[in-house]
Amino acid sequence: MTTQKEQSPVAVHAAMNATDRRISRALGLAHILYAQAEDFPGLNNPEPKANGLMVLLDLLLDEIQAAQDAHEAEWRAIREANEGGAVQVAETPVMQLFRQWVDAASKLDAAAQADAEGWEVMLDRQTDLEDSILRAPAVDTPDFAAKVLAYCNEGHANLPNLPELWVRFDT
Repeated sequence: MTTQKEQSPVAVHAAMNATDRRISRALGLAHILYAQAEDFPGLNNPEPKANGLMVLLDLLLDEIQAAQDAHEAEWRAIREANEGGAVQVAETPVMQLFRQWVDAASKLDAAAQADAEGWEVMLDRQTDLEDSILRAPAVDTPDFAAKVLAYCNEGHANLPNLPELWVRFDT
C-alpha cells in the first residue's frame, strides 16, 4: 500500500521557481563568459592552456543546460505523479479559487437565458470569488494569469489598477 503525501503548493512552487531562476542566471552568466572568452585572443587560440579553458567553458555550459533539462524533467515527473495519484501536489489557493470561478462563470452564462433571479445570485457568487482571488497571494505565473483572467472577466471588463493584483510573487 502506498501512502500519499500532500506537499504544500506554496513550498513546491517556491522551491521549483527558485531553482528555475538560479539555473537561468547561471546559464546566462556562462553564455556571457563564453562570448567574452571567444572574443579574447589570449583564450581563443590553439595554445593548450587557452584551449583547455575554452573546453572547460563548453563543459560548464553543457552542465548548466543538463541541469535545466533535469529540472524540467522534475516538473514533468511531479505533474505525472500527481495525475497518477502517487504524489499529491495541492493546487495553490489562487488556482483552487480560479477553478471555482470558471465553474461559476459557466453556470452564470447558462443561467443568463433561463432565470434572472438565479442569475443575480450566481453573479454575486462569481464576484465574491473574484474578490477572494484578488486577495489570495500569487505563487507563480499561472496564479498571476488566473488573477488577471478572473478579475477582468476573461477580457470582457477593463483591468483595474489594484495594488493587490500587482503584488510580485517572486520577491
